[in-house]
Amino acid sequence: MKKGKSFVVIITIIAVVALILSFGLEQFIKINISQNEENAQTILRNIATACENYAKDHQGRYPAQESNLINIKPAYLRYPYHTKTIQGYTYALNLTETGYHITASPLICGLSGNKIYTITTTSILTEETCKQ
Repeated sequence: MKKGKSFVVIITIIAVVALILSFGLEQFIKINISQNEENAQTILRNIATACENYAKDHQGRYPAQESNLINIKPAYLRYPYHTKTIQGYTYALNLTETGYHITASPLICGLSGNKIYTITTTSILTEETCKQ
C-alpha cells in the first residue's frame, strides 16, 4: 500500500511540474516572438531610412543594390541584411533606382514570429499574419 501511494505522489509531482513548465515555456515563446517582431520592424525602418537618405543624396535615385548602401563612405547601412536571418526573421530586399520593397518573414511561423512585415518606398510599413 505504501509503495502505491509513493508512486501516485511521484506521478502527481511530475504532472504538476510539467504543467508549470508548459505555462512557462508558452510565456517565454510569446515574449520572444514579441521581441523578434519589434526588432524586425526596427530593422525594416532602418533599411528604409537608409534608402530614403541615399535617394536624397543621389538626385532621387534609390540604391539599385544593397552594396550601394554599405560600400560607401560614410555608409548608409553597417551590415548587409538581404537573405540574412536575425532574431528569428529573414530579410529580403528588392531594390531598384525607382524604389524599394523589403520584407521580414519569420523563420518559423508561430515560433520565431507571427507576422510578415513589408516596407515599401516612402517608408510605408505593412503587416500580415503568417500562415503555419
